[in-house]
Amino acid sequence: MAAISSISSTNLSAIRQAQANVANADEYARSLQSMSREAERALNQAQANADSIAAESDQAQAAAVRARQRLAAIGGIGGFIDTMA
Repeated sequence: MAAISSISSTNLSAIRQAQANVANADEYARSLQSMSREAERALNQAQANADSIAAESDQAQAAAVRARQRLAAIGGIGGFIDTMA
């Protein structure tokens, strides 16, 4: 009877350890899911920042083109005035 009791005690200990392992694995999985969601939020924010920077760059390039056109027009007028003088 003592042998059966010893086996049962060993089995019970193994079952408790397995339950603890499952609980730890569940906690680890929840932690990984949380980190994954946080990484996805960070990636979305980085993409939004990149899109904003690209839009600002496009606006700056358009402003530079307009400035060059104005300078060319002013230079053309200056050349015309020089020929009239």
